Amino acid sequence: MQLVQNNLFGFICQSIISWLMLIPDSTTFEVLLNYFTFFGWLGYGASISSILWLRYKRPNAVRPYKVKSDRNVLLSLLVTCYTLI
Repeated sequence: MQLVQNNLFGFICQSIISWLMLIPDSTTFEVLLNYFTFFGWLGYGASISSILWLRYKRPNAVRPYKVKSDRNVLLSLLVTCYTLI
């Protein structure tokens, strides 16, 4: 039940923000899409930076999963770069 409540709260917040962004006359769907895309990537960046910060500040903390080697990270980075190119 907690997961449904969290998803519902996020959906309601995004709906309210999108309606507020559509109030000005010059706002179109493309502008709204650009706003949400930007804030989505900003959220991804904040998540990744917080993970890296916690790994630096609390290296011995209990984590639900761990990456065993640096090769996996390097391989993922190379595959991502290759996909983007």
